[in-house]
Amino acid sequence: RQEAREGNLTRRERRAMVQRIMNAHRQSRNAILNPEQIALLDRAHEYLSERRLEKRHDRPRHGRRFQRLASALELTPEQRQEWRALLERQRTTIHTLRESDEPLTRDDIRPLRLQHKEAFKAMLTPQQLAVFRDIKDRRHRRADLDGAADDFPAIDDDPATSVGAKSWGEIKEESR
Repeated sequence: RQEAREGNLTRRERRAMVQRIMNAHRQSRNAILNPEQIALLDRAHEYLSERRLEKRHDRPRHGRRFQRLASALELTPEQRQEWRALLERQRTTIHTLRESDEPLTRDDIRPLRLQHKEAFKAMLTPQQLAVFRDIKDRRHRRADLDGAADDFPAIDDDPATSVGAKSWGEIKEESR
């Protein structure tokens, strides 16, 4: 813990440490519980997990992203339902992996995401797939431009709005 407080551990090492601590806690907890109590605790965890997944769909940010992409691709109600089931399977699989004794890394999740992406593409029509690729390409172009969108005018070109190499302090002083 001291190493973690002092910042001597990488993010991966901290995660692995937390995972080991959690697993040790689970083992010591399970050593003092009887089988009925363990079964009851497992059911409570499953219930809470399901509730968390339900709440995720209720979050405005997640809901809007799902709705925007579903609308842009003009998904049918059946496709939307299939996509939600696909997302649910992915979340459940990742949750199960996180519960295992081994620390979970991005390399562990990467194949699952690729598998999900391929399954998602497989459920699309050729026209929807073309739109999906176009959306993805536009997103990548924006990321390549450090978040600057292609369709926004450059503010730096206007002398009235340009700040050049001034600091925030200098700008603040000028505005007074």
